[in-house]
Amino acid sequence: MLQYAVAAFERLKIVPSGFRSPRSAWSMALVHYLPHYSFAWNAERDPAWRPYHIYDLMTRVATKSDDWDLVDGTSDATALLNKWRRIVDESRRRNGCVAIGLHEWIVGRDIAFADGLAGLIEELTADASIGVSAIGDAVRDIA
Repeated sequence: MLQYAVAAFERLKIVPSGFRSPRSAWSMALVHYLPHYSFAWNAERDPAWRPYHIYDLMTRVATKSDDWDLVDGTSDATALLNKWRRIVDESRRRNGCVAIGLHEWIVGRDIAFADGLAGLIEELTADASIGVSAIGDAVRDIA
């Protein structure tokens, strides 16, 4: 299936550099094939606080949280954003790097969450001790 996804992106003239498994349903067999399709990074739930190399050409970036709490009802927008603030603070204490997954359809359906997310991003980017970037950019910076 991976080859079909890559071919679909190629038809759109998009060259993905990283991969996140749907529902974090990954395996080492899958991760092994990612460099063959020119993926440079993989982001999955992981206890690590810093990116690390799985293979010479593959960097794992730990995803600490995502916005799925809004779908399954375990959190509201305010509580989720506060959870992310705590994760960022913990990462800062560990001198780490944290990835947070976002689904555009979740952000787009909840204006309170979208507004809160915009505020959180502004708050984080205003803090000179925190670097905010897309995963692909962060991986290039640390590689």
